[in-house]
Amino acid sequence: MTTTVETGALHDSGCLFCRRHDGGFTSREHILSEVLGNDKYILPPGVVCDRCNNRHLSLADEALINFPPITLLRGERGLPTKAGKAVASKWGNATIFWGPERGTLNIVGGRKAVRGMRTDGRTSAGKLTLTTGGPITATRIGRMVRSVWKSALEFVYLDHGPDAAFAQGFDDARRAIIEDGSHGWALLLKESKTTESVELTYEPRIVEGRPALPTVMNIFGVAIVTDPLMRDWDPDDLEYGEPFNVWRF
Repeated sequence: MTTTVETGALHDSGCLFCRRHDGGFTSREHILSEVLGNDKYILPPGVVCDRCNNRHLSLADEALINFPPITLLRGERGLPTKAGKAVASKWGNATIFWGPERGTLNIVGGRKAVRGMRTDGRTSAGKLTLTTGGPITATRIGRMVRSVWKSALEFVYLDHGPDAAFAQGFDDARRAIIEDGSHGWALLLKESKTTESVELTYEPRIVEGRPALPTVMNIFGVAIVTDPLMRDWDPDDLEYGEPFNVWRF
């Protein structure tokens, strides 16, 4: 007698990332983090297993959304944490709390407390230069960039369907997304204007006979450029019209 076991996976290939069937499939997956205001781009239960969703992908998303420039912009836009609390943007020399009205902030830390500063830079108390408190570790950078990679693959699923997203050509990328220690690169735009939107753009193409997926994640003006397929590229060889900081991990 043959017994069929229902795992909850929507596809015979299992989870979009680990390709297994034993991780549980009860939770939805936000392609862009819900704390960025995303209530539209969501994969239903059965696409990403609970193990990947609650471990690897969660760690990656948390690293990205808690990057200080991004927390600063989240707080300024009044976007709360998952628990519904106000965002505290933590820097090396200060912690910033926005509100209660948009455009005002309170700063704690440093030699002076600056209160009431507006987003246009005017304040009676002076100005404050924010520092990150030291270099960002390769582990943290890697997790942030893997959050961008996972969003790109999930948009491939949403835009082009499961056959495209489960294609063998993405297998190396999906392994890199869920493994700490995976290598890669990203470019972070040095100068940008803040925006009110979160956008991800990707463009499947063939470069020198190899598949590529150049991807740009722009979070309220913080722009990150990377590629989950061409992870061995030397970013110094890439030509972009804007000045970038280069991240390698």
